[in-house]
Amino acid sequence: MSDKEPEPEPLPQAMAVRNTFRAAFEAFVRDEYVPVQRFVIAACGASREESQEVAQETFAEACRLFMTQPSRWAAIEDHRAYIRAVARRLLIRLRDQPRRRRSTVPLDLDQPQHDTQAKEWAEDVAVAMDVRKALDTLPADQRLLLAYHRDGFTYAAIGTYLGLTEQQARDLGKKARAAMKTSLAGYRDSGRDAGDRSRS
Repeated sequence: MSDKEPEPEPLPQAMAVRNTFRAAFEAFVRDEYVPVQRFVIAACGASREESQEVAQETFAEACRLFMTQPSRWAAIEDHRAYIRAVARRLLIRLRDQPRRRRSTVPLDLDQPQHDTQAKEWAEDVAVAMDVRKALDTLPADQRLLLAYHRDGFTYAAIGTYLGLTEQQARDLGKKARAAMKTSLAGYRDSGRDAGDRSRS
């Protein structure tokens, strides 16, 4: 999608369409804002700051489209796939700008407010960092597939986004999961489970 501002639809038509879809659009933003942040972290290795900035820009762009060309928004077949494609594009654009310092706390782990939580928090951070390192070793297509699959997309849909057949997407998913299991084998051997963190 171009960065060029969309031409607004005629006002009466736009108002009618917006009124029809406003509640659904607002619910979509509420439901998908945080998942989009997590998606660019998992799929693209975004830092926490990058994910927050990308989410803001992504939904601002979606809002502009909805307000100026609501019929185009309504015609989008899969809004969840669309919003993730926009987020990936905007992350690339963000990274073309001068680099800024990245957060050392990965994923979505906030520092605890009470000392009693410190040990659990530190353990969660360690697991998250190991999962992040494991994801970083994957080829880009495998990492992207895992991110889509974690967000509930079917292999058929993922195959479409990646230019693969459904079976090829399934096979790619098996390779990605096998690689993650190998990278995180230490957690299985010690009785700890890092799998949930890779899907959070």
